[in-house]
Amino acid sequence: MEQQPVPFNINGEAGIGKLAIGNMTALLATKETPNRTGFLVTDFFAITDLVLTRNGMPIDEGCTISPYVMVTEDLLNTIDNIDLEEIVPSIKNFHILLCIVKKLFF
Repeated sequence: MEQQPVPFNINGEAGIGKLAIGNMTALLATKETPNRTGFLVTDFFAITDLVLTRNGMPIDEGCTISPYVMVTEDLLNTIDNIDLEEIVPSIKNFHILLCIVKKLFF
């Protein structure tokens, strides 16, 4: 069933949410399929095209960021699918500081 669209969405849009099964909680993301027939559900931390923008800024002018940049203290304490050893390497891989300074502040 991998890569099969599902009718899962958040108010008709792709989004991010927690899924709890028993005592395990995972942070998941949905993304609309290219042919718009449904949504693909994936591990939030596997996202490679997460873009940070200012309000009103087109997505193609934003900065691609590591999903770990979005992690809050609450998520660190409650999410089971987070790889703590991947946080720093993932953030370093995106060179976000230079992008933010160039695109979001000027």
